[in-house]
Amino acid sequence: MKTLQGYTVAIFIIITFVNLCIASPTWYTANNGKRYLIELDTKLNWLQANSECKRRGLQILEIDSYDKNSQIKNILQKIWGGSKNIWLGYHDGFSTSMDNNRPFYSISTGLQINYKDWYTSGISSHESQGHCGQISSDHNLQWIAADCSTKNAFICEASTSSQNSSDNNKRQTIFEANQKISAEFTNLQSKMRQANENIRQTTLSALERQKRSTNDLIADVKKSIENILNKNSFLSSIMADYIKMFTTLVAEKEAELSRISEETQRTILSSQSQGQNSLNELTSKFANDLTSNTNEINRLLGL
Repeated sequence: MKTLQGYTVAIFIIITFVNLCIASPTWYTANNGKRYLIELDTKLNWLQANSECKRRGLQILEIDSYDKNSQIKNILQKIWGGSKNIWLGYHDGFSTSMDNNRPFYSISTGLQINYKDWYTSGISSHESQGHCGQISSDHNLQWIAADCSTKNAFICEASTSSQNSSDNNKRQTIFEANQKISAEFTNLQSKMRQANENIRQTTLSALERQKRSTNDLIADVKKSIENILNKNSFLSSIMADYIKMFTTLVAEKEAELSRISEETQRTILSSQSQGQNSLNELTSKFANDLTSNTNEINRLLGL
């Protein structure tokens, strides 16, 4: 009795192991980097296949573009192991109409599909009158409408909602990164403006101090000469003409000094203004580049 039970347990373990090996789906990567979980050995009806994909946190395969259709065909042609039809996540809403051009819908979004690769025979859009879409191994991997209770292989992929969530997360991350860069650049711009203004003020203050120092020196020299002449009337009368010449020369130098100081101030202010304009242009260009970068990323993500 114990021996029989032992055999039974052993057989059960072997069968379970074999089933696991046979029924294990495999991940395949398309040329564009997208990954698909393909189950060719276990065959389920359409609802079961959809449920199995959902159980794995995925969705049953949907093909919404020529490029994706080509990628799937390329994978299947490489791993094809016999005559196997594969479910698509499309249905006709179990329409009572069997019109060949009836609309089909996505089970994940509920929206009517736009891209189609139905097998055509004569004027027929669908070879059979089923309600669920499948990739047909008998028709060069084109689609037909099959009976939903048929047992087929299936392919699972990342769900549309998960992909949208992932894209939104990427978009938010990019947006926050751009905002951070923009804020840091604005802060840097403010610091550069302040540094530029500090340099301008420091330079103008230095020029003003130099001007005052020169004027004070000239005034001291004039005062010293006047004191000497006031103490000696004879010397004053002799040097009267020289004093006039000196006074005239001093006045000319004072005027020249004032002119040079004003020109220097204008040059500094002009340079500062040009620098500020250049900084504003760089800031505007940087802001435009950030916007263009964000828009391009959104376009690549299909947002």
